[in-house]
Amino acid sequence: MGRLKAQFGKRLAQLRQRSGITQEQLADAIGVTVESISNMERGIFGPRFDHLEKLARVLKVPVKALFEFGRE
Repeated sequence: MGRLKAQFGKRLAQLRQRSGITQEQLADAIGVTVESISNMERGIFGPRFDHLEKLARVLKVPVKALFEFGRE
């Protein structure tokens, strides 16, 4: 598993939990499956570029915040 994917996944999970939304709610909001969100959070797959803006919008953070590892 790539280090960047793992770091991104951990950060995504932190931001999602901080926002108080479930994986299912996040998946519905950006148009992917719950399995896709789970895979992203576990570092198995990274997000597609077109999903980055959607993730940031739903989580109410700038896109760069998705890559600010080591926070929280």
